[in-house]
Amino acid sequence: MALIHVFKDFLNSIMKIIIIGLTMASLIPFLFFVGSQIDAMAPGKLQTNKSLDSINDYTTKEKPYIQSLDQTYSTNVVYTALDIAMATSKNGNIVAMYIAKAEDTGNNIVLEDHSIMFTHPGIYRIRITAVDALGIKSSKKINIVVNKTEVTQ
Repeated sequence: MALIHVFKDFLNSIMKIIIIGLTMASLIPFLFFVGSQIDAMAPGKLQTNKSLDSINDYTTKEKPYIQSLDQTYSTNVVYTALDIAMATSKNGNIVAMYIAKAEDTGNNIVLEDHSIMFTHPGIYRIRITAVDALGIKSSKKINIVVNKTEVTQ
């Protein structure tokens, strides 16, 4: 009786090996066929991913450069960032600028919608932020000289 159980276990093991062998025998040609259809994996034909190129561009690009226009400004006139500074990009990207912050201890500045108006003469400090087409930002603090009505350039 014990011999019959050993023989049945042996037969089951043999059947499993045969089934696995037949499965592998039919799977290997299928894998070779599928592998031959993938040209991108062939040496010299590797294709790059466009989003990966964008990530590499982002890490190698320089921040926009902000330069003050060095003017004297007037009271009660609304100015934007373009009136105060200019921004350039060595990468050739489009650069947008806005007034991000104004330091004012005497409530002499009205800052709304990224535009600014000075209500009293004085020297004020504002922060201009520039952003290029890739989203790379840079900021610069600029001192602004405000006269009552006189504007010089």
